[in-house]
Amino acid sequence: MKILSHRKPVANGAGTVKMIPVESDDLWVVYNLIAVGDKIRAPTASKAAGSSTGDVAVILMQEGLANLLLVDQFLRHLLSEAQRRNLKSITENKSKIILAHSSSGFKHSLKDLMDDPSVRNMIKDTKAAMEVRALKEFFAMLSKDQNRVCYGTKHVEIAHERLAVQTLLITDELFRNSDVLMRQKYVKLVDSVKDAGGFVHIFSSMHVSGEQLAQLTGIAAILRFPLLELEDIEM
Repeated sequence: MKILSHRKPVANGAGTVKMIPVESDDLWVVYNLIAVGDKIRAPTASKAAGSSTGDVAVILMQEGLANLLLVDQFLRHLLSEAQRRNLKSITENKSKIILAHSSSGFKHSLKDLMDDPSVRNMIKDTKAAMEVRALKEFFAMLSKDQNRVCYGTKHVEIAHERLAVQTLLITDELFRNSDVLMRQKYVKLVDSVKDAGGFVHIFSSMHVSGEQLAQLTGIAAILRFPLLELEDIEM
């Protein structure tokens, strides 16, 4: 992130910051800094000829012949037009476009999409894929060895105090808490787990995996070793 200018806020007053995102993660950082009531201004631009396709492109198909055919025809048209217009941003990345089936076109069907072998192989090193794997590992461990996992803020904090946290799973909603002290508390916890050699996965609340984690209070951990006494501590 490149900071162009800033004015620190006074007590109960306003402040400003002007910035330019440099890396893709910078937008995620800004997303977690923005709070309700903040005002944002940004220039926008559009380009009819097309823009960069990014690292991975996935086309989601709904079940049903009318829908396998519409998407397939659209893809054929897209690639044909890209070749005719010499749109290199598309032609050079066509191998990254995947046709995959899902049970429906709704958000919860993203789980079906993420489970598709071709999609998994394509995005195996992306942030979303690593989060899904971590959450699956958590639930698998929960079913076979409950003493190697914990969830809830109090349980996770106690586990970390004993240096037992191997992998921390936390939703970005906790970082966007309107209570500044609570937000700082979770940021400090994340930094402390990293300093102790643990792994941290911050889940997007807009992703299905983040929604699943939110059902477990938004924070959970896979432990290095069992902590039997956690069962007797109220969350």
